Parts: sequence; C-alpha cells; structure tokens
Amino acid sequence: RGIQNNLAGIFTLQNGSPVWAGFFRWKPDPNAKVGPVSALVYGGRERDASDALVNKPRIAYAGVQATVGSGVTATQVGKLLLRRDSGQHFLEIPSWRTGAPNGVFIRDIIAHPHNWRKIYVLDFNNNVWRGTKNPGSTDDFDYLWENVTGNLGDVAGVATGSGDDSLFTIEVVVDPGALPASSDDRDILLVGGKGGVFRSIVPAVNGHWSEFGTGLPNAIVTDLHYD
Repeated sequence: RGIQNNLAGIFTLQNGSPVWAGFFRWKPDPNAKVGPVSALVYGGRERDASDALVNKPRIAYAGVQATVGSGVTATQVGKLLLRRDSGQHFLEIPSWRTGAPNGVFIRDIIAHPHNWRKIYVLDFNNNVWRGTKNPGSTDDFDYLWENVTGNLGDVAGVATGSGDDSLFTIEVVVDPGALPASSDDRDILLVGGKGGVFRSIVPAVNGHWSEFGTGLPNAIVTDLHYD
C-alpha cells in the first residue's frame, strides 16, 4: 500500500497472492476542517458467514487533532474518524472523545487483520486502547473502549503523561491456534518505542506485557509491520 497525491494505493490478497486493487482518494474533505492527521490506517478484512476472510480495502481510520470551540474558548482535542467505503465521508467515532479515552491525541492506529471493526490505538499518553464495534448497537460508529495498557509503562521504562513520547508504534498479530476455525485465535499486541519492542499476549485490562526479542539491542523503534 502507498500514498501519492492524496491517493491511496492498495494491494489485497486473493488465495495468498497480492492483487492490485487500484487507487482511491483517502484525504478528508478540506471543507470538513478536521485538523492535522496524526495517525492513519486503511484496508481491512472481515469474516463472512462461513468464517472465510473477505477483503475490505476501502475501510479507513484517521486520528486527527481537531479544534473545538472558537476564539479564547477554543481547545484542541483528539478525534477518531472512520470511512467505511469509497464514496463515503470520514465521520467521527464520538466515544473516543466522550468516553474513557477522553479525546486524547492519537499517535498510531492498527486495525485487527481479521476484523476491521476491532482496532488498537496508541495515544500520546503512552496508553493502549482496544476499540470494538458495540454489538448491541446498529450504529456503525458506536464503539466501546478498554484500556489494555496494563503494566506496559513499567516494562517499557516510561512514565505515562502528555510530555512523554517514548512509545511510537503499534501492531497486532493473530495466533491462529490449533483449530481450523477462528474460535481459538489469539491476539498478540506489539508496541515499539525508545526501549525496543514490547508484547502482550491476549491483551486485556490489567494485562501483562513483556519485552520482545531476547538479545536484541534496545534501539528506538518507530514503526512495526508484521506480514
């Protein structure tokens, strides 16, 4: 995948082989005045009724730094936007701003490789959030949030706070388990920063993190990608 002249180019997988899916515009409407984009992820997959994976290449999430109010009362707030398909606008997922994340700025986003309606977000306070589409709602923009930071701050040697930018990137890997169906799949979450890479197996509230990569140097990690 790549970006050129505000166009996103995507390869999708069919039977394990990359297939060119073409270019499409990803840039929000300039009249929307969404503010600077701090994180962007596009392309996803979902499972159909037979548990097979289906490509959804035009799904996109964006983290933006928006201005709320005007004049002396104006404040900066982080917003999370979702675009479901081509020809549709980026619209806000309000619960990022009104729920537990409280509108903190977003540093990185990753969509679950088997379910685009589940995302993991790394914020500017070094917290990690899991967002899932509310199963009890028909609103595609109604998401629930769980803080899965656990002991990451202690393991990574960083103190949470808006002035600490020690964590930069996030990635999720699916462990397929022993069964052919997806029922025993496990999420493995990876976060990279100043002290290297850190891992949480089956991330959860109050979950456990550990350093990943025995013997590797504690170099700065600014991007992660698993393929």
